[in-house]
Amino acid sequence: MKSATDPMLLDDVSELLFEAAKVSNHRRFVVAGSLSVIGAVMTPPREMTMSRDLDMYPELDPGRGFQEIASNLGENSAFHKSRGFYADPISPQLLALPDGWEGRLGQIPTKGGVIALFIEPNDVAIGKLLRGNPNDMRWIEAGIAEGILNPDTMRHRAALVTGIDFEELQLIRSRLAPYLTSSDGLDDESEAPAKSWRSHTP
Repeated sequence: MKSATDPMLLDDVSELLFEAAKVSNHRRFVVAGSLSVIGAVMTPPREMTMSRDLDMYPELDPGRGFQEIASNLGENSAFHKSRGFYADPISPQLLALPDGWEGRLGQIPTKGGVIALFIEPNDVAIGKLLRGNPNDMRWIEAGIAEGILNPDTMRHRAALVTGIDFEELQLIRSRLAPYLTSSDGLDDESEAPAKSWRSHTP
């Protein structure tokens, strides 16, 4: 049973995905959210690994096995009660990710040959900046302090997210502004393809 004060580790992710493979018959899972940093850094800061839910989905068929994973390994499941952490199967359509994120996935073999595909932390950070929740901002601040996240990289990639509008992009940039070494170009929209912005006209 993992204590509430212990950070999540790659071994925890490995155990959870191994169990997910058994109930879903999938062997490749995309890992999103806060715990994606586990796939990028050997020893990430505690502030980035205290989440107890692993956002994940089967790579090849995200909708398949959703119910099986949620009921067997999700919140308040027997697995959760015995291990202290749980799976949170998600839909990739709900993620705010920049174009090209698939090419930056970090692939790590885990228990039983199950493959974990970790979304790169700078890509994950875009959705967190958009939400701006206190726990999301703490995650970002810790990542920047440790050199795991790069403010300029996040700012550039935010402009490459299909489906966010101009106000959302400006909101992300404003939340990044305190961490940038220079404010030059904060209002420059040249990185963002206009076709990705929703119209603001009636």
